Amino acid sequence: MKNIFLIFLLIYSNSIFAQSSIAPTQHIFVAKKYKKKRKKRRKKLSSTKANKTWGAYASYAIKSDFALQYGGRFHYKLSKSSQLGFSLLMGSKEDTTSGSDLSLDGLYYAADYKFFMGQSFYINSGFGGRKATGLISMSDPLTNTHYSADITINSYVASIFIGNYWDLGQGLGVQIDWIGVYYPLSGSFAAEQSYSENLNSYTEIISSIMTNTLEPLKDSISATLGVISIGYNF
Repeated sequence: MKNIFLIFLLIYSNSIFAQSSIAPTQHIFVAKKYKKKRKKRRKKLSSTKANKTWGAYASYAIKSDFALQYGGRFHYKLSKSSQLGFSLLMGSKEDTTSGSDLSLDGLYYAADYKFFMGQSFYINSGFGGRKATGLISMSDPLTNTHYSADITINSYVASIFIGNYWDLGQGLGVQIDWIGVYYPLSGSFAAEQSYSENLNSYTEIISSIMTNTLEPLKDSISATLGVISIGYNF
């Protein structure tokens, strides 16, 4: 009887040992399988993000000193930290403080290179053109005196911006150029004038506006503050 009891005890202890030795192996196998699934999912997500190499954005400038208010940007992603792009800004402004009616339409276009320093912050440098066209006019019905001129100002400019970009998910993104500076490399100024014969009273005013206000714009450094761009990456 004692022998039978010892044999039964030996068989029972062996079965418990077998179960405890198999269980950890099964858990390790399941854990490895789960990790593989997570790795596959991560690879799938990262590859989807990497495929979004193009982007199109609409832009608006909070403040500009060269009639640049709205526009857009198109870019191609070179790597995780760099982009090639094309930017466009335009706008208009009017001024009546100088004794004349002045209206200007501004345009800026450039090819640029954006480099990310970290996840969000970037520096963007570009080269392109800056143009302003407009009309200046003065008139006095009492003396039947009038003056007008079509203005064209062209400049080649180098630009630099600093800003931040945020990925909103689902391909959407927003960026803000906190400050942008446009440095003219060369420029030209032209005015096609039309005026009456008795213009003597306006000669000094016209000369001051042309010499001190309009012509220097071709060589002036300009800036934009807070250019907000919202768009889609695909």
